[in-house]
Amino acid sequence: HPIAGVPAPPIDPKVTAAAKKLVDEALAAKGGKAKLAAVKAFRMIAVGTTTINGQTVPVEIERMFVVPDRMRIDATLAARVKVTVSVSGKTGWQLAPDPSGSKVQLTDIGASDMASIHFERWREPELILLRAGDAGARLGLGADTIIGGNSHAVVTVRSPFGGVDVSLFIDKKTKLISRMAYSEGGQAESDEFSGYKDVGGFKVAHKRHSTGGGRTTDLEFKTVEFDPKVD
Repeated sequence: HPIAGVPAPPIDPKVTAAAKKLVDEALAAKGGKAKLAAVKAFRMIAVGTTTINGQTVPVEIERMFVVPDRMRIDATLAARVKVTVSVSGKTGWQLAPDPSGSKVQLTDIGASDMASIHFERWREPELILLRAGDAGARLGLGADTIIGGNSHAVVTVRSPFGGVDVSLFIDKKTKLISRMAYSEGGQAESDEFSGYKDVGGFKVAHKRHSTGGGRTTDLEFKTVEFDPKVD
């Protein structure tokens, strides 16, 4: 995290230009910057497993995102425990089992949890390239990396929430993102993307492997819709 009152060191204009070129290529491969910027909403339904403390349970997730800042996630764990999180702007609520597990409890999301949700919305995988393509985005370059036998360029983009640098690993051949990683509060988090398919002119990863916070989640997307009807 940047120290308050201490300006961030300047970034070499050549590095910024090289990073911007990579982001532009990735946006073109994704489906085009203008087309992606015109998306108003999307819905995704995924199934898979999540593993916590060595225990693996099946999970089904429906995720709705309405640009710019409305999001709802409905998750079902082990086909019986249901959790719903809904946020709009700076407020949100959660519907989940109470500590006893005997009844469902509705609670407001506190300010500290909203801070992490702001960051999560900002780094939304389908939209992160738009964030990186913003005129004011603070971009950098990491060392090239091999993932799955393929060479990847690494672009870093500074988040406006806590000053966290998010690394985007871009396949040099396909120009698609294979991994997104960051470290927050000393905790490393990463999402790996594969199984890209065309959905309405956009390249969307249909498989996601996420690690961090003592949890591992593997998801396969069954439904992906852009600009669906939203209640």
